[in-house]
Amino acid sequence: MILDLQNAECGYKGQTVIGPVSFKMDEGDIVCLLGPNGVGKTTLFKTILGFLSPVKGDVLLNGKSRSSYSRKQFARLVSFVPQLAQTPFDYTVFDVVLTGCMSHLGLLQTPGSEDYERAYQMIEELGIGHLAEKKFNEASGGERQMTLIARALMQDADLIIMDEPTAALDFGNQVQVLNCIKRMAQDNSKCIFMTTHNPDHAFLVCNRTLLALPNKEIIAGEVSYVLTEQNLEKAYQTPVKITEAFDNNGDAIKTCVPLLQ
Repeated sequence: MILDLQNAECGYKGQTVIGPVSFKMDEGDIVCLLGPNGVGKTTLFKTILGFLSPVKGDVLLNGKSRSSYSRKQFARLVSFVPQLAQTPFDYTVFDVVLTGCMSHLGLLQTPGSEDYERAYQMIEELGIGHLAEKKFNEASGGERQMTLIARALMQDADLIIMDEPTAALDFGNQVQVLNCIKRMAQDNSKCIFMTTHNPDHAFLVCNRTLLALPNKEIIAGEVSYVLTEQNLEKAYQTPVKITEAFDNNGDAIKTCVPLLQ
């Protein structure tokens, strides 16, 4: 079991903001965290990433408490993909991807030829090889997001945590990122925990989901169990309708439609 939250309550200075929550993740799992602004999703993220200690309960990685890992050990297990970012220096796309190998290097080590080859392999696999020499800060939102995902793959961690990976992206780039997330789980056996404000993303790529409610409660389980009309209305205080569309194979795909008043 890669990630195991055991009755974890998350918060600040001993005060619970969100939880308790229990859920497990293993290779190939994609778990989506949804919920309105201000309910503690970021607090839960910070607890898993080790910036905060659980108020109660525990966060386990590969069967060991998160607190038992050094920062270097943790970086070899978990990678983080933030929302759209900029770098303080004039790095190229390739430079940013290459930094993903740093968790595997010693204090005075620098990337070797194998690291360079792997970085080129990552950007080629994600279809951004043509951007290798482009300045990261001059790339589009979708290009930067794919670069950050390539860096996470370069890090070769078991668990990839993504904070709203499709935020501020146009429809086409959202689809591209979602396809990439799905491939990472299926082809690379990565364990992916992501936040989103769009229930449709959970229906499309996730096998389980967490829904944070305004009263600190979290509903966890299979996507179809958690993302019901009743639960979504309770979370977002707005009426919704869950309906179905069909793909080219005739398989049903659920979608969430807000009901404007």
